Amino acid sequence: MKKSLHKGRSIHLNVYTASLSINNGYSTLPGGYARAPAQDGIVIRFTTLPGGSSPDRQGGTLVHECGHWLGLLHTFYGGCTGTGDGVADTPPEASEARGCPIGRKSCPNSNLPDPIREYLAFIS
Repeated sequence: MKKSLHKGRSIHLNVYTASLSINNGYSTLPGGYARAPAQDGIVIRFTTLPGGSSPDRQGGTLVHECGHWLGLLHTFYGGCTGTGDGVADTPPEASEARGCPIGRKSCPNSNLPDPIREYLAFIS
């Protein structure tokens, strides 16, 4: 599908909607473009778009996958001692957030609560 529909270069974001059955979406990372430019982009389950039948997502999956396409990792990448999403001001997080556990602090040595409201704090 991507090979026949892909348009543009590495600076152009290609977004594909599909009827995915395993997850809500997936994305390539910036480093993958050189190996397979026609595979570059984001695929999301169409029901996660605003107005879709997945009321808990409503556009959040696309935002999450755009973060990956831009090079961000999950906030919990590497756990309490890892690099997280790669942004210096994001506090460490031991594991993905489920729901919205306000005040959750999964890393005992952190001065801040988990970043549960960030789009990269969950698995799309």
